[in-house]
Amino acid sequence: MSAQGEGNQRCIITTFCFMNQRLLHQLQLHGAHFETTRFLIAVSGGLDSMVLAASMHELGAKLLIAHVNYGLRGAESEADEVFVADWAQKNKVPFLVKKVSTLDIQKEQGGSIQELARTIRYDWFSALLQSQDCHFLLTAHHLNDALETSIHHFVRGSGVQGLLGIQSKAHCLRPLIQYTRAELFQWAHQKGWQWRDDSSNAKSDYTRNRIRHEVIPLLKSFNPSLEQSFDHSRQQWKHTYDLAQYAATFLWEQCTSQHKDGLHIDLEILTKVPGFEHILYQQLQQFGFAQWDEIYRMPQLETGKKVLSATHVLIKQPSILVLLERVLDLKGTQYALNVPAEMTVPINISLKYETDISPPQKNSIVIDWQLLTESLVLRQPLPNDYIYPTGMEGRKSLGKYFKDAQIPVYQRPHTWVLAHGHEIIWIIGSRANRRFLATDNSQQRVEICWFEG
Repeated sequence: MSAQGEGNQRCIITTFCFMNQRLLHQLQLHGAHFETTRFLIAVSGGLDSMVLAASMHELGAKLLIAHVNYGLRGAESEADEVFVADWAQKNKVPFLVKKVSTLDIQKEQGGSIQELARTIRYDWFSALLQSQDCHFLLTAHHLNDALETSIHHFVRGSGVQGLLGIQSKAHCLRPLIQYTRAELFQWAHQKGWQWRDDSSNAKSDYTRNRIRHEVIPLLKSFNPSLEQSFDHSRQQWKHTYDLAQYAATFLWEQCTSQHKDGLHIDLEILTKVPGFEHILYQQLQQFGFAQWDEIYRMPQLETGKKVLSATHVLIKQPSILVLLERVLDLKGTQYALNVPAEMTVPINISLKYETDISPPQKNSIVIDWQLLTESLVLRQPLPNDYIYPTGMEGRKSLGKYFKDAQIPVYQRPHTWVLAHGHEIIWIIGSRANRRFLATDNSQQRVEICWFEG
């Protein structure tokens, strides 16, 4: 070998040693220790995943290879499965495969093939992490994948987080995200590693493929170093996003306070913050809200305006927004009470016989048990409920009592009552029914206590 050839060979060896070191460093940053960590690697058989599997094997990591056969490309899909299985057997790495008929599932469930395939594989990977005692899932996404995803998100409309493209998560790491596809190709070629090409990647049937084959080549005609420029921008966006998240969390703590009726968001404090909409988005998206334009306008809307998610409701009140869990339809849910009794669900309450008489309190009442002609029931308010409230004349519908007592509309469905048919014996934490309170003549006195929290 010539001196120049030997120099090139040393350069190649040095380069790939450095790439392995960077790969190892990326994993260690996420707390992966090769001595004790077992990695689940998603391997399709393509260039990217084979480079990842072979590199991790070369580093001596404990591996489990997982391959999904979607059955979308006939004999080609079967050949991919055989190829990955053979590699795993040759290298003495445990191998698992999931075979699915994706088209049949799509006929039943609808949706796009790509989204369905993604759901299938990640649901399976998540289950394997638990059942196979693996600590991390590794996928072979690289810098070009992140660029394509960023462009895709930009076209559909996205915030900064979407522009970042593909990122690692708690137990799903992307250790090749720093490399371009060209670097992975060179890496595999010089190592002599084999892989299979997916013929569907050459088509432009999907948006991502069109971005890869049409949009990115056009952009590279303006900037041949597009991937490197994107990587630099991505890092800057990440710093900006992290700072914005930190600031939003800090400011959220300043403008919110927890109350019995829900989380109060102080609009006077919130709306003084430039870009307060980002704070609302960051903090409320976890509760399933999607009507962002409406939520952003809520500080200017009339009192009583509501925005609903599947699990929560956001309500405009004077100077505040109130966030609370939605109350499910509990009209058929009731709890018959006996003496003695203690229960913690749905609320913490106890019943016991008592000899003394004490006036009704916020957290307790003493009733004459012999006045009951049917079961005493714990439930939430129903239409036609009524009460003879202590300290007031006559009978009131529960709705009229709530209005007179100025109990907010959004708080009423969260109220628990002790009911005797439609007559309410105790609005827990609020008012008792004077007709059922124990007297000196009561022979069976029962104390009912409610424990907050």
